[in-house]
Amino acid sequence: MAYHMPAGILKKLRTVGIHHTWNTICNILATHIRVTTTMNTEDGHVIDVRTCTTPTEEQHMIYNNLHMKHTPPGRKYIKSPIKTQRCSVEK
Repeated sequence: MAYHMPAGILKKLRTVGIHHTWNTICNILATHIRVTTTMNTEDGHVIDVRTCTTPTEEQHMIYNNLHMKHTPPGRKYIKSPIKTQRCSVEK
């Protein structure tokens, strides 16, 4: 994945002593993600549980210096009917 190098972000980080390259910043922040866990229920539904990983100290520091929110949104539960899919070999 190609990222454009935002000079303004790098300049702001450098003024507070963070002298990483843009690729390094992207790699540091890449592990702060939203995860979906999917489970089938006995009553024919699927439950998706969405959670965020907790930011590391380094991610926290970058977010703070960029005045960005870094607290993950709360856990979200979504229950929906299972969509049955037929395999191409089934007829």
